[in-house]
Amino acid sequence: YKTRMVVPRDYAGQRVELHFEAVYNLARVWVNERPAGTHQGGFTPWSCDITDLVTPGREATVTIEVTAVSREISFGGKAVRNIGGILRDVELRARPRTFLDGLRISTDFDSTWRDAKLRIAGDVSAPDPAARVKFRLFDPAGREVQPTARSFALATAEFAAEIDVQAPVKWDAEHPNLYRLQVEISNGQTAPVIYSKRIGFRTITFNRQHDLLVNGRVVKLRGINRHLSDGLRGKVPTEYFDRLDAQLIKEANMNFVRTSHYPPGARFLEQCDEVGLYVTVESAVVDVGKSNRPSVGLNDDPQFEPLFLSQLQEMIAAHGSHPSALIWSIGNESLFGRNFQASYDLVKRLDASRPVVASYQAVKDKRHSSYDIESHHYPQWNAAFSAVERPMIYDEWMHVLGHGAEAWFHDPNGRDAWGRSLDLAWSKLFAAHGSIG
Repeated sequence: YKTRMVVPRDYAGQRVELHFEAVYNLARVWVNERPAGTHQGGFTPWSCDITDLVTPGREATVTIEVTAVSREISFGGKAVRNIGGILRDVELRARPRTFLDGLRISTDFDSTWRDAKLRIAGDVSAPDPAARVKFRLFDPAGREVQPTARSFALATAEFAAEIDVQAPVKWDAEHPNLYRLQVEISNGQTAPVIYSKRIGFRTITFNRQHDLLVNGRVVKLRGINRHLSDGLRGKVPTEYFDRLDAQLIKEANMNFVRTSHYPPGARFLEQCDEVGLYVTVESAVVDVGKSNRPSVGLNDDPQFEPLFLSQLQEMIAAHGSHPSALIWSIGNESLFGRNFQASYDLVKRLDASRPVVASYQAVKDKRHSSYDIESHHYPQWNAAFSAVERPMIYDEWMHVLGHGAEAWFHDPNGRDAWGRSLDLAWSKLFAAHGSIG
């Protein structure tokens, strides 16, 4: 891909970035014929710092080479449609030299479920003790919550702060109450940079019976796996279809969606925040280690650990501020190995507020050290759904017609049988302790 662009004059004195929402899967970037960066992944946002390669007010040439690498941890065959190339938006951005990005938001309520502690974490580019960040919080009605206008130094590469909030209204799927967190970054010399994030106050816990609790109340997840697939645009997301999908899922009396088998675009989780949907956000790690896949052995290959961790870190940085992001998934239907353990450990270091699932690892982690929620796929309708050792989720199941579309044509009554079997299974699961959905 090759294009020309003009860098605005007012970018002078700032850090200039090319920001990519998703490129599948190995990308090399040149600006004005000089190397700007390399990235391997496919479904996570990343940036190239091109400050030294461009001149504000002048034209620049951007060249991007995209290679479909076969020995990869993201198996394209599970993406429903063929993928490749620039999948999502590309932006030219100006940022101050010191900037706070990749916000991870968590909230913990006190024992009375009245007051909460708002925890804000993120990544700081070019830390500077003279740079400060100020947070202001506005409630769902637009009123500022006092006193939240506190200032913190951006002196280290990893930022963390806590703010006490009195009696916030809670966010859950039935009451998607959203606050606005305003972030103001200044260095005392130039005008401050201001941006906002919509956040929600909700706490995720488990009781002794391994039931899932949101804000202290038991929740059963009833949902769907979502592949991003548009008949006209393939894997390219649009605001219209992100909004439509969230509305259709909600209208179908579901409260849950799993982003199989890769992270979504940023707008989809914004819609889930707004309508009230719980989400498992899944890393683009699919079928790793299986003998019939090009990724055989990569689950235990230390050379591939950076690839596992880099796109996982990018996923959490992109989606960690959303209250709808309930669970992190470190991959789908793979063989357990050292790289999955490293993935779990990284998630827990970056965001201990959300549980982790390793979606149906074909060879179980015998120590159960790489997940908080055990995942099973395709149980029988009359299975025993009670979990006794740890929370259990059935995040792919009841596929009477899912893998055999010809049944729809040969036996239309199969649709009715599928509905009846689903109803029977759901009734059993709903009453079972430890089966969270």
